[in-house]
Amino acid sequence: MRHVIKAAVLIAWLAAATLAYAKVWYLHLDSFPEYPPWVGLRIGELKNLISNEDDPELLHTLYMLIMSFVNVAVLTGVAWISARRILGRRPH
Repeated sequence: MRHVIKAAVLIAWLAAATLAYAKVWYLHLDSFPEYPPWVGLRIGELKNLISNEDDPELLHTLYMLIMSFVNVAVLTGVAWISARRILGRRPH
């Protein structure tokens, strides 16, 4: 049961932090890094699997949400591993 609670908290954290990151990114576009063009092309291919309509807003939303999730997941992993190392426990 403890693992289920940990997984639920992690999922809730990733969802909330991704939405918050995307919102801040949207409000301050110039303060965040730019990604290589191939990232946008891959997300565009993914968008075409979802919808064949030419909808730049959907592409922009998917781009921001996917890249926000990647950034939040990486930062969460780094923080988790760092905390485990500082506390002297090894990650599983």
